[in-house]
Amino acid sequence: MVTAEQADAMLPHTDHVMNILPASAATDQFFDARRLGLLSPETIFYNIGRGTTVDQAALVNSLRDGRISGAYLDVTTPEPLPADHPLWQLPNCWITPHTAGGHHDEAVRLVQHFRANLERYMAGKDLLDRVM
Repeated sequence: MVTAEQADAMLPHTDHVMNILPASAATDQFFDARRLGLLSPETIFYNIGRGTTVDQAALVNSLRDGRISGAYLDVTTPEPLPADHPLWQLPNCWITPHTAGGHHDEAVRLVQHFRANLERYMAGKDLLDRVM
């Protein structure tokens, strides 16, 4: 993992880029044409974060022109990706259905976590697993 400030210096030296960025104003289109252009032709790009963090038109161009080796996308914008989107046609792009998770007791665990945080919030305590 690297900070946003370190990313530009690191990107030209990477074989694999794993994008796990959350959606926010600071991460919107973080992987734009400029940053994708820093990657080497051998780089494989993975996005399991949020679709909005990648400029998909720039990604299409990078893949089509061979400026990066390939992309594995678990998330896109929009979801689901329209059937006629160019990403579907690229032989070096693989798209998964974004169905991760699904533990047998997931719904119960989520409600328990919410209730615990609600109690903490009402007591003026820090929330558990807070993402900023």
